[in-house]
Amino acid sequence: MRVPARSYFQARSTSARGVLAVIGLAVGALASACTSSTLGAGHPGFATPRAGTSTPSGVTRPSGSVSSSGSAGTVATKPVRTVAVDKTASGMKYTVTVWVEDRQADCAAHAYGAAVTTYLQAHPCESMSRALATTTVGGHPVELARESIGFAGQAPAVYQVATDFQALEEKDGTGSLADLLREGHSFTGSSARIPNTDAFDAEAQDSGVTIVDSWYLDGPTPANTAALVAMAKDLFLQF
Repeated sequence: MRVPARSYFQARSTSARGVLAVIGLAVGALASACTSSTLGAGHPGFATPRAGTSTPSGVTRPSGSVSSSGSAGTVATKPVRTVAVDKTASGMKYTVTVWVEDRQADCAAHAYGAAVTTYLQAHPCESMSRALATTTVGGHPVELARESIGFAGQAPAVYQVATDFQALEEKDGTGSLADLLREGHSFTGSSARIPNTDAFDAEAQDSGVTIVDSWYLDGPTPANTAALVAMAKDLFLQF
């Protein structure tokens, strides 16, 4: 297990992260269903379908809902979509409000840290999707930054590429995929950056890896809070 204790503008250097399960679906498919009991209620729903155009950086910008924060980023004032997640491995339910999302083809250009960047240059991705979202866990508002990457290659060799990248993400001082906050994108009321202590989760399956950092918006987040790590696992491939 690794406990995040990093400076935001440095490569991720943590200790004591949770043992990360490798699940078995392709990136973009829905996770398998389980029982349904409630925990995370999430934010009230907004627009249902994704409705937006893309900026040159690929960030989704719904009409009239995003204002410029300068040449480097955007500030969303309305969500782009909401997702009701009611079939999870734990049986918990969540409503996830996605405020900003994008898709990138050059993953190495949107990463930091020598080890991660070098790996992505040697093993090019097919694409990476990123999102800033909110939900509610145990009655507390939660913000999360998610990066999902799919590697190019043929099975089964590409599966090992994804597994090795997950392992690299779990090591100290290797760097990571750049989250949207790091690259200047945000939404009204969002954090300026990922806090020094948060909950981290990385999941790999088939040719894909998903990284999630999450934290409470109404108070401090103890490193690798169990409820938030469980939430990240529940939401894997769900939005």
